[in-house]
Amino acid sequence: MWVLSFTSSCTVEEVASGCNAVRFFQLYVYKKRDIAAVLVQRAERNGYKALVLTVDTPRWSKGGRHKEQDNGSNLEAYAKETMDASLCWKDIEWLKSITNMPILIKGVLTGEDGKTNLYFGCFHLFTYQH
Repeated sequence: MWVLSFTSSCTVEEVASGCNAVRFFQLYVYKKRDIAAVLVQRAERNGYKALVLTVDTPRWSKGGRHKEQDNGSNLEAYAKETMDASLCWKDIEWLKSITNMPILIKGVLTGEDGKTNLYFGCFHLFTYQH
């Protein structure tokens, strides 16, 4: 299995042509939704099997997991400028309207959000440990 980040230095097309693994596309939702829609459609056209929606990117905190990761890189400023911090559960409906790929949720922060995930028809969570 290969999960391609939207920030990859390779395009979805390049990875699709050179990778025989099952491919998922990791999406961060931009404030400009048309950019996200184009990326999702390109991934689907190129045989990606699922969309991994990252939902915790706008959640910067002094004690959270991003605390040590910025280190003067302005990563927090970039995320605030480009990523859609208003992303909410109802946006899953929008994503479902633009793709037939299953949607996996990455970055669920609470058990309650995990249950809400099911309500909106996303039956998969993508968990990780940084």
